[in-house]
Formats: sequence, C-alpha cells, structure tokens
Amino acid sequence: MNDGKGEVILERVKGNNSSHEVVIHNLKYWGAQSNDGFRMWKSKHEAFEGDGHKFSYDGTNGFLITIHFSGNGKPASAD
Repeated sequence: MNDGKGEVILERVKGNNSSHEVVIHNLKYWGAQSNDGFRMWKSKHEAFEGDGHKFSYDGTNGFLITIHFSGNGKPASAD
C-alpha cells in the first residue's frame, strides 16, 4: 500500500493431535467452486505502517485456504 511496510507472522493452531493441523471442512468460501478446508492459524504478530495508517496486533485469529476454480463453471451458490 503506497510504499508502506507490513509484516505477518503466523503459527499453526495446535489441536488434540499436534502432528495434524486443525481444519474446518464443508464450509463455502465466497465464489470458489471448492476448497481444501480452512486451516486454522493465529497471528504471532501482524503490523502495517504506511499511507497514513499504522497498526500492530498480536494473537488474532486467522486461517489459510486453498480455493479451486476452473473453466467457465459457475461459482458455488451461497446458502
């Protein structure tokens, strides 16, 4: 954003089995035809400074997601 400086440091949320990620399945994401699930993470630190804005947060919720969309298919309808 207009020569600003930003940083996001994430860490995986630990579930009951520490060798597996916490993933939420069967949840639609905007116009994606499908996704691999919402991989739950949290921020150790996120910050931005620039364009008249400055913020810094620690410990906020977050997630990672891989979406799938191909061809001329219609996106999944929202319920």
